[in-house]
Amino acid sequence: MIVERIRYGFVTLLLSMLMVAIAYAVDEPTSEENPSGVNPSGENLTDKVVADGAIALLPDDMLGFLWIRSMADVDVKASAWMQQFGISFPSPLDFLQFATGFDQGVDDQRDFLLALLPLKADSKEYIPVVLLPVTDYGVLAASVRADESGEICRVTISGEDVLMAHNRGHAMLVNIEHRATMERLLVHAPRLLKSVRPLKRWLADNDMAIVLSPKGLENLFAAGKHGVERSERNFEQSIEQVPMKELVDQVRQSFAIYHVLLKIADAQVESSALGVSIDEQANVKVGMRLTLAKANPFSQFQFAPIEQRQRGMFEKKGQVGADVATLMGTIPLDWGNLLAKMSRRLLEQFPELEGYDQFELADWNKVEQSYQALVAGVQTVSMVLRVVPEGEPLLSGFYGVVQVDDANAYLTSYQQSLKLNNELVEQSRSDIKLLREFSPVTVAGAKGIKVVSDIAAASGDQNNPFWQETLNKLLGEEGKLNLHLLAIDQTHVVVSTAGDKSLSRFVLDFRAAGQQNRLKQIDGSSLSATMELIEKNSPWILTISPHGMVQWIGRWLEALMGPLGQPHPFPPFPATPPIGISLNLVEGLYKVDLVLPVKTLSGLAEFMQEVR
Repeated sequence: MIVERIRYGFVTLLLSMLMVAIAYAVDEPTSEENPSGVNPSGENLTDKVVADGAIALLPDDMLGFLWIRSMADVDVKASAWMQQFGISFPSPLDFLQFATGFDQGVDDQRDFLLALLPLKADSKEYIPVVLLPVTDYGVLAASVRADESGEICRVTISGEDVLMAHNRGHAMLVNIEHRATMERLLVHAPRLLKSVRPLKRWLADNDMAIVLSPKGLENLFAAGKHGVERSERNFEQSIEQVPMKELVDQVRQSFAIYHVLLKIADAQVESSALGVSIDEQANVKVGMRLTLAKANPFSQFQFAPIEQRQRGMFEKKGQVGADVATLMGTIPLDWGNLLAKMSRRLLEQFPELEGYDQFELADWNKVEQSYQALVAGVQTVSMVLRVVPEGEPLLSGFYGVVQVDDANAYLTSYQQSLKLNNELVEQSRSDIKLLREFSPVTVAGAKGIKVVSDIAAASGDQNNPFWQETLNKLLGEEGKLNLHLLAIDQTHVVVSTAGDKSLSRFVLDFRAAGQQNRLKQIDGSSLSATMELIEKNSPWILTISPHGMVQWIGRWLEALMGPLGQPHPFPPFPATPPIGISLNLVEGLYKVDLVLPVKTLSGLAEFMQEVR
């Protein structure tokens, strides 16, 4: 039940943040005289990479496409990447030449595209179309005995008969049964599609990308829905083989959550794209872009970028243990109220998971109020999880700093949230009664509250020595999670699970470090290599240290398997810069970027070799 609750709580938070982050989708303006959005003077070379290439040849009914900006660049980068990781495989261009026989006339400096078109207007089946860039179509056509004039003709490639024709600097390839589609594409006037225009500059910054149109995304969500329904039917047909009613109920709830996820995503996301770029230093960036639905009620929110002070907050001397992950983010005004409403709405759909199935309107109002009180006045959030020394509880390495309107007012509001939550737990029908006790506390001169959650008692497994020993290693001797909230100045609250000694050191370090010192802390650190690759105006940044994460997971496994005397199986991961993930929302375009510094990739290759 605890695992199920944690999982549901994560899904609830994820959905709430997604719904609150979603905003009005604004198409990039273009004119009828210049429908591709290209500067007529030709000055904007970034736009021309996309607007003058294969993407402009796509028709309105396109479902999706795979695009490679420069075949030669991707070939060099992919070959280097495969060599670094010890992958024995021909380079992409060598493989293409071997598979197709196109060894002459191909322009490997330009873009390649594989598109999917619907077979019919409402069909779920699709037609693949290939656009291969050429330097001299006649030379390429001669190599496969095709019509050198560029007219549609039948050729044999890799033992398969296909149709081939010349289309504005590209060789077009289509299956032989789709001649009518090919004829339509050849007379189609080049222009960027409406769903592609907001992405054109981002596309030009990537080496390769996969893009789904609104219709393609609709088909994908429909396929996901059918897949969930099929799994649900198979489960119900085999239900007699599942002896535990509680497990059956949990699985049914999981299916219901998946349906809600698909429904929300289908309604709110119009198109999506996934891109990969590798810079000259071999740093890798993987980006996702979601074009969001219009007329969304959350369009009023604007996320401010993270300040440099926030970025360097945890790079301080005197702290013991490697960082596992850090999270930094800004909260727009009144964002918490909408988060509370969305959390309540989702809980109302699945009340049984929390034992809220008999709640009335007043009870649900209390649920919403508890969430509102939890985030009232919060402006920014910075958190870090560290690996703690041997012998200390594994979960005692969490530190957070919350910037609020008023620190003392926030502590009062947080206590109100705890009181409301305790009342809801008492009223619920759940078997797990996880109540929070809180009391005044002072640490290193900072006043606040100590919140104690008795996980051991709430789990109801006091007679299970294996579980109790595991909890002791995770939480401490009594199986209780201790959380401190301390007002360290007028607008900052420290939130931590650390013990008194480590927490005192953290508070003193934070107070001693002025703004200028915090700015300097990040310079030259392993974190700076990652931060340099992340967009400067990102309102949310997550970093994950492979070095710290492997240590932490190893310690977690030892805590779980400790009673059996089993050590964790992982070798140490080299000390490298962390992986970075940024999230942003700009004019209806939801942006997620994952960055992998070159030193981190080298460490991963070394780690994989050790694992082998």
